[in-house]
Amino acid sequence: MALSRHWYIAPMLTARLERAGNSPHAALYCGMKKFIPSHYPENDVDPAKRGVNDRGEKWDEVEILGNHTLVLVQAQEDTHTAIRADNRFAVLPTDWNPSNRDALLPKLRALGYADDESVAPNISQLLRRLAIARSEIRKNASQDDFEVVGTKRLPPSKTVDDVERRVP
Repeated sequence: MALSRHWYIAPMLTARLERAGNSPHAALYCGMKKFIPSHYPENDVDPAKRGVNDRGEKWDEVEILGNHTLVLVQAQEDTHTAIRADNRFAVLPTDWNPSNRDALLPKLRALGYADDESVAPNISQLLRRLAIARSEIRKNASQDDFEVVGTKRLPPSKTVDDVERRVP
């Protein structure tokens, strides 16, 4: 089957991890891991196979505002269909027109973007605008989940260009 690439806005999710000798703790991860779990390179020994599952699918992300990520996914159509069926994820349209922008605007507002931050001549420019900052995230008082800390914006963890190089 052929692989295709699509950009998504994905939530950051929380998992409870337990390791021998340590108390259980919360860990934050990109929700895309639920669809293509082999992403994490620290688990891969062979650098040529990092982030690639047995179907040749891969993804990479850049953190953005609102405890979310922009994710570029190269996958088979059934994987893209499954991602689109999960209402926590938003697919970014390849055809960036006023109608598609208006449909995405409520999601961007909910993440903390101002309307003028979603004005871009094309999807490539929109991606770069969204990836200019990420939210400050910390564990909540009970230490079992994470929360966005105010409206402070932190520098990006990486760039859209970094992601595009990783998922060519």
